[in-house]
Amino acid sequence: MLRSVLSAVLGSVSAVALGAQAPAARPTLLAELRRPVLYAQVFGQRLAYYEAGSARAATVFLIPSLGWDANAWAQNFSALARKYHVIAVDPLGLGRSDKPLIDYKMDTWTDGFAELPARISWIRSMTRR
Repeated sequence: MLRSVLSAVLGSVSAVALGAQAPAARPTLLAELRRPVLYAQVFGQRLAYYEAGSARAATVFLIPSLGWDANAWAQNFSALARKYHVIAVDPLGLGRSDKPLIDYKMDTWTDGFAELPARISWIRSMTRR
């Protein structure tokens, strides 16, 4: 405890002595997508995805790196949606997608990514009726 008190006191004294100022505001590196989450059933599991832009524009399908969810694209999503139809997906086991107790492999994710556009088209056709 004495060590933590001394550390706090010495840290504040050295900051004042050096004329330190409050750190400048830093950009948000881990932003969140500000879109409603949508869901599609793919191979019996619920995949979460986010969608924006004109459905008539070319589609850009955003897939995050391993261990990330669709929020990895938060800083690019709106800019891309101005020109393209953008879909960002939460891979199975991450983000708001289902997290089944399965053996996750690359094929697990790539098969789901390949099937998702067909599921989204099916959802649209059912809601137009």
